[in-house]
Amino acid sequence: MAITVGQQVPDFTLPDLEGKTYSLSQYKGRIVVLVFWAATCDVTQRYTAYLNSFYETYKPRGVVVLGVDSHAWDTPERIRWALEERKIEFPILRDADGKVADLFGVTVTPTVCVIDKEGVLRYWGAIDDRTHDKPWPNVIYLENAVDALLLDQEVDDPRNEPWGCPIERA
Repeated sequence: MAITVGQQVPDFTLPDLEGKTYSLSQYKGRIVVLVFWAATCDVTQRYTAYLNSFYETYKPRGVVVLGVDSHAWDTPERIRWALEERKIEFPILRDADGKVADLFGVTVTPTVCVIDKEGVLRYWGAIDDRTHDKPWPNVIYLENAVDALLLDQEVDDPRNEPWGCPIERA
């Protein structure tokens, strides 16, 4: 059963493509944004510039951004190509067996999960209110959630259904 907004997130560890491991517990006391991402997802690709900008804007404020690729068919070569081609600024971690995606109940990319300084899931879902038919957002859920947490406030809108590419399983 996936965790839901308001629940403590259990620790997990994932590697990047070079084998360096990242554990959620190493970021205790910081806001963590998990971006479930895919090298082969065109919707994720549309968000590349925004996500790089978000990372650069919020990194100095102590916010951690970690990409998580849970697609079974995204090989290390495909991921490396996408990182280089799209100039991704934040780390991309490999969730080859999909266990972390399952932990959060993520089935499409992109999906974001925002974890507060105490390790509690405070936001889950879409980055913004864009859809296939609506190319420009009116509401940016991700920034609203992170800004609220930076001000020690509750997230007003903690769950919004994401849309995008289904996560491919082996």
